[in-house]
Amino acid sequence: MQPQQLALPFDRASARALALARMPERMRADQVAQFLGCSTDHVAKLRELDAIAGVDIRSPGACRADWRYFRASVAQYDATRPTHSADAEERAAADRQRRAAAATPQLPFS
Repeated sequence: MQPQQLALPFDRASARALALARMPERMRADQVAQFLGCSTDHVAKLRELDAIAGVDIRSPGACRADWRYFRASVAQYDATRPTHSADAEERAAADRQRRAAAATPQLPFS
């Protein structure tokens, strides 16, 4: 008799939720960028656009800002951001066609 395997529903969304749950309550920009798969500059833009909430924890007298982003805010943004995988495929195909058309030499009077 073989041991029965448990079939757990484990899709991409639950894997991302688990990865986010392991992050600290207040995340640094590099942690947010790694989770979202973007740059730290993009994380700063998201904060400026109020897409994710953050707090500046710089010490008094410090010149440089030291931002921390709330895990709940990152989770909310991640859940509501659009997935562009199909759109990206279509744009990439159209881009390849444009490049191929531009690469073919066009004679001016043919």
